[in-house]
Amino acid sequence: MKKSEAIYEVIRKAARPITPQEIRDIIKVEYPQFYGTESDKLAVEKKQYNSLDHALLASIYSYVKISDRFLIDPSVKPYTISLPTDEEASETVDDDLPEDLSKETGCVDVLSSGVYTAQGKRIVKMDIEGILKLLATERPVFHSEADFQHALAWEIHRNDPSARVRLEVNLGISGRREAVDILVTVGDASYAIELKYKAKMLDAVHKKEEFHLQNHSARPIGRYNFIKDVRRLERFADASPNRIGYAVLLTNDDNYWKTTERLTAIDAMFRLNDNCTLQGTLRWGAATGSGTMKGRENVLDLRGAYSIRWAEYSQLNCEGPSKFRYVLLRIQRAAAVQLPQ
Repeated sequence: MKKSEAIYEVIRKAARPITPQEIRDIIKVEYPQFYGTESDKLAVEKKQYNSLDHALLASIYSYVKISDRFLIDPSVKPYTISLPTDEEASETVDDDLPEDLSKETGCVDVLSSGVYTAQGKRIVKMDIEGILKLLATERPVFHSEADFQHALAWEIHRNDPSARVRLEVNLGISGRREAVDILVTVGDASYAIELKYKAKMLDAVHKKEEFHLQNHSARPIGRYNFIKDVRRLERFADASPNRIGYAVLLTNDDNYWKTTERLTAIDAMFRLNDNCTLQGTLRWGAATGSGTMKGRENVLDLRGAYSIRWAEYSQLNCEGPSKFRYVLLRIQRAAAVQLPQ
């Protein structure tokens, strides 16, 4: 039996949607020959992965992403995998799928969907959520937003060396000078990623490395700037086909995700509470001071509607605000033709 067959059997026997993490745990018990393989041990030694668990999980992500045998539901976190019905399995797919994953180095194929258009072009998509989950196993905390930016860019490159990954690229949309944190290009598809890293004071140690985070106060400004990123990414996505934007906010400050009853707050329209929706015209409250609004006076008109769903990123073993969560918003073109979800 090959590892790909073991993955398929676990999903088939589950008879329900199942997460990659559940598949990993079952394989460790029922198919132990695929856990701690020599190639995985070598990959861990080379620091490609943080642990053998990480290496096995990566191979599961890789296989289910490139194979046409499964349905992936990205509406839940972590996403779930199941077997399609006969009708749903009738897409034109890549026939040249790797069958033996036991020799793979473990990188997640985050940019290749394995599905082709009728014209024979590969449909490309980015599983940014999967990348973040892998990154969290190695980098559960960052010194700064720039540290987060470089680590995420490197993780994208490591998982797909064929992708062109650049930092601080001027998008040049409508004559504006607007630099995007990360721009990923592969084939005809382009992905712009904007990041926000908002810290609350914390002293932590991870793998003998010390982290001393300072308070990033001014949460109203942090919320405004995140939504401003969303509006900028809407312009990016609308400018050309095959463009997707991702807005990511990572924080250990629970004030960003907690629900508030203070509807009169100066940033009431910019709140990012769990399960809320961002849409329409958003503006500062009447009592907002000029200092807060300086450089941020413009209202933010969102074309789309975005559901805020906070996901777990990491939990550090230390005192203080040690839980990190993130919001990930996918911004796509307003036109009907879209890349797959």
